[in-house]
Amino acid sequence: MGHNRLPRLPTSRNWQQVVQLLEASAPPQDIVAQAAVAAQRSFQSAADDPVYVEAIRILIALAQAGQTDDSGPSLRRQGVNLNQSETLFDLLDAVSKRLEDVSRTYNGASDLGELSSRALLTTLHTRLLDRMPGLFAEQSGDLANALRHFSGPIGFSELSRSFFTAMTSETLAYWLERTLSAQVDDIGTRDAFDGALHQFSAEATRIIKEFSSGWYAKHALNVESAPVEAVRGFAAVAFKKINDELSRKTGVND
Repeated sequence: MGHNRLPRLPTSRNWQQVVQLLEASAPPQDIVAQAAVAAQRSFQSAADDPVYVEAIRILIALAQAGQTDDSGPSLRRQGVNLNQSETLFDLLDAVSKRLEDVSRTYNGASDLGELSSRALLTTLHTRLLDRMPGLFAEQSGDLANALRHFSGPIGFSELSRSFFTAMTSETLAYWLERTLSAQVDDIGTRDAFDGALHQFSAEATRIIKEFSSGWYAKHALNVESAPVEAVRGFAAVAFKKINDELSRKTGVND
């Protein structure tokens, strides 16, 4: 990965506190919370990352495509070059290639951009597959029907919260992974960390549901594409809200 956005972990004072908690065998919830403190600066710079902004644009485009009777052509018009078979695998491949194109345009993805890509692909695979009969039973029209579920304000709020939960979790896991692999060798303990990480991230992104629903109703409902500046605004405000929630949860304003 690019390693040109997130601070190097060993020199961070907040990261050193994470290491101290690990060495003291502190509860996983406390360690995850301290990792959130260490990660807040990276969240503050999220809106400047072109791959993150593009991931948000694609997320919105997918919901908007679900409003139409021709979701495939709608996505292709918005730069997601889904092929004619229009399966979930095709969509994931098209989204991945689009994000890679944006990354190359800006001389390679940052760590935050890589995490954004991973979070978007994970979210689409999980949430769309939940609305389909299964990858091996997929038929023509199943993907369009799945997208339709997320095409309204409530559906979009579900999809966006899933993305931001995955994004928050991926970012915190990035901070923790190097030390966890060295400090935690018990599967049960690692499972406890993973559970605490997901719960913390889900709680931190609860605020996104109401915000994204209202934003979508105002800027993206019944139109094929949202204005570029509105998308950038959504991308910036969403992570500011998450960062504010992280500050509230951890009691730290970084």
